[in-house]
Amino acid sequence: MIKYDDEKIQGYIEVPHFLLKNNPQRNLVVFPADGGDHFLKHGIVKDTILFFDTDLEFEEGKVSCFISKNKNATKRFKLADTDMDLENYNHVGRLVATQRNCESG
Repeated sequence: MIKYDDEKIQGYIEVPHFLLKNNPQRNLVVFPADGGDHFLKHGIVKDTILFFDTDLEFEEGKVSCFISKNKNATKRFKLADTDMDLENYNHVGRLVATQRNCESG
């Protein structure tokens, strides 16, 4: 289990009901995607809200989130859909949903 520092939390978001329908005790973490655009094939673009289930193991070809073991790393979190260097990263969870919000003009 990975412990997050409360002071690092930047905000809160309502979890879509369908993610908790069959398992209200599901362990989720949520991050916004940065502008790297490395996961366009998965529909992930900048500011996409990413929901990760911390109880799901890594599965090749599916997007997972990893955290650097180096607490001083400038980018602590990393996405991957292929095998990661687990000497330097811990698995956080596997992607279970994405959400994109659009403003109407």
